[in-house]
Formats: sequence, structure tokens, C-alpha cells
Amino acid sequence: MITNTNVSTPYSFSVFQSIEQIAHCARSEGIAALGINDFNTLDGFKDFAASCSWHGVYPIFNVGFLARFEESRTGGIHGRAAPPPTIRTIHGKALRHPVALSGDSRNLMASIWKASQDRIWKMIDALNTLLKNRHITIELDYNAIRSSFGRTSLLERHLAQAVYASIGTLPGQKTEHVALLRRLLDDDSFNGDPADGPFVQQAIYDRLLTKGNAAYVEEPANSFMIFFQAKQIILQAGGIPCYQCSFTGPEEATAGAKGPAFLAKHLTDKGIHAVEFITRQTTTAVLEEYMRYFADRSFCVTAATGPLTAHSASLVPVTSDGHALDASLSGISYRGACILAAHQELHHQKRRGFIDEKGKRIITPDELDNFTLIGDRAIRAAVSR
Repeated sequence: MITNTNVSTPYSFSVFQSIEQIAHCARSEGIAALGINDFNTLDGFKDFAASCSWHGVYPIFNVGFLARFEESRTGGIHGRAAPPPTIRTIHGKALRHPVALSGDSRNLMASIWKASQDRIWKMIDALNTLLKNRHITIELDYNAIRSSFGRTSLLERHLAQAVYASIGTLPGQKTEHVALLRRLLDDDSFNGDPADGPFVQQAIYDRLLTKGNAAYVEEPANSFMIFFQAKQIILQAGGIPCYQCSFTGPEEATAGAKGPAFLAKHLTDKGIHAVEFITRQTTTAVLEEYMRYFADRSFCVTAATGPLTAHSASLVPVTSDGHALDASLSGISYRGACILAAHQELHHQKRRGFIDEKGKRIITPDELDNFTLIGDRAIRAAVSR
């Protein structure tokens, strides 16, 4: 069965217009289990549960955080000599639904949200100044962008989306819009088709909203949790802390990360027993090496698309070289999804799952086959509805 444990919804940023559309797409593409995975918010869980139930897809409830990892100068999680702290992604997989968090946890998430949105306000101000200086009659407004393109919060890609949409409302034909884009991007050689929304939005994002560019604002330290805080929220929500692996090639994965053995030990030392691979950022050779290594050591191993683009909106995970996962890798990913489903199902029954409330793994390798059967039955029951 095909699984995808990481898809963003409109509650963070998505190429889909609604969660219902995501669930419908998953069903039409034969996805058996799908994981919601918005950053810093759990707000989409209720809609996700309802839409997946309607379309016969098993829902996996996840969340993502950017966290500061305190790492030594002799080699961090990728084995590179770099001073701490390092900002990395940590996910919580198979959370309880509904989620009950303490007041302190809710306040921490609210403070992270506020810091991130204060930064977006500053980026909008920077964009408006740039637009005015380049004689483009567009003025952006946070509330209007959030109403049109966002839900809970705004990200940089929402701003690129809003700029592109605003350009489309201006008078003129293709020639005038190309000239306007050249002025906006400060590039007389730009010759993209204004009708190609994904391409133009990516150009706006890359050239204006990323580090070192005109409308970029540095992320403040208070817009990140520390690793311990993120892990504690995940555990409090009943989830499994999970490290996301996305390598661009064998050189980074093997030399930079010192191979899967180094990474596995580092994660185990941090109490992380689950890994997720963003397959479209990773070659087949790297996936075969890493996914099999972690699966052989009884980690929870899953495969996912991660955030999608309009040019590539399929929910079926494929590799960076465009290949579908072979039967072996698909089987590993399905087994990982079964572990997550079993963890969810047991928590729903007020029983312990893959790990305990402190993050200690309680399912031994010898018990894993029987444990995954619980998740397999739950996924198959959802699909057969």
C-alpha cells in the first residue's frame, strides 16, 4: 500500500485549497495512510480527521517544529564541525486526536506563533517599500493576505503568492507584465511567462524573500523552540519524536552525515526512534542505503513528499530522480506507517504505544511484527470503508 506521512495543509502552506481536496486527491491516487504535518499548529486536525474518514484514507496526526539543537563543535547531527545552536526540523508523529496540551505548552506555541508573525509583518513592510521604490502600484496587507491565502498564520511563500496574485490584477498584457516582473526582480534578463504561476512565485520567493535578499528579515531566536521544548510538547501530545531526513545526494548523505550508522547513534542518544525521508529531495541510492539501515535496526521509518509545489502536486512519494519507490522501500514505508497507526490506535484505547510518555521505546524488535499488525488492521479498515 502507498503511504505519505507528511503533507502540509492550508493551515500552514499548501498548493491545495482545502483539506478536503487533499483527502480526495489521496484517495484518487491510492494513498492508504496520509499524515497531516503543518508547522507550529494543530488546528487542521479536526477537518483532516473528517475528510480522511469520508474519503477512506487512514489519518496520521503529526506536527512539525523548527528547533535549536545544541550540538558540539566536534560534529553535530550531520557530523559537521559547526558551532551550536543548529536549527533543524523535528516532527511529532501519531499525536493523540483530540490533543490536550498544558497551559505552558499552549503559551509556548502561541509565543512562537507571535514571533513568526511579527517577522512576517516586517517582511511585508520591506516588500511594500521595495514595491514603492520600484514604482509598482501594489500595497500588501497582512490581514488581507491571511484572509485570501492563509489560515492560522502566514509564511514567506504566502507573500510570494500574494505578490503574484496582485500583479495579475494590474492592467496590461504579457509584455507589460514581463517588464513589471523585471523591475520587481531587478533583472532585465528575466523572461518568465507571467501566466506560469508556480514558476513566477518561485522566482519572487527566491529573489526577494530568502536570506540575503531585499525583503528578507532574519528569524529571531524567539521564533524557535529549543529541542527539549519541542520534544516535550510532542510527548505531551502523545506523539513520537521523529527526525526528518532530506539529502540532496550521496555526497551529503554519506560523507557529510558520516553514513547511517553515525546518524542512527546520534538520534538514539537523543531519544529519537523514528525517521522520515522526504523522498523527492533524495536519490534512490541514498534511500536504499538509509531506509534499509534504519529499518534493519527497528526504527520507525516512513517516506513522504513533504510540502508540494503546483508543478508537482502528486501525493505519491517519488525519488529526486523521478523514480517510484520499489517494493522493498514501499514496504518499509508502509511498515513505518503501521507503527504510527498502531501507536495512535493504542493511545485511543488508553494504552501505551511505540514509546512511553517519557519517550522511552517500549516495543522491542521482537515485538514489532505483532505491533505493526495493529496498525495494518486499522489502515485496511479505513480504506475498506
